[in-house]
Amino acid sequence: MRKTSWKRIAVVLWTIFLCIGCDQATKAIARAVLPHGGVHSFAGGVVKVRYAENKGGVLAFES
Repeated sequence: MRKTSWKRIAVVLWTIFLCIGCDQATKAIARAVLPHGGVHSFAGGVVKVRYAENKGGVLAFES
């Protein structure tokens, strides 16, 4: 059985924390820029961005 290197563990943990940080940053930007319930259209209406919140649990399993 091979030992897992500390470098590999550090890379995995760093990647997880980076993903969580990016997720929280984009949520903060969305709250600051997008109006509640409003829709922003881009590329002639091909791409639409809508602000929405999930007040329930993770993936709404607890709601």
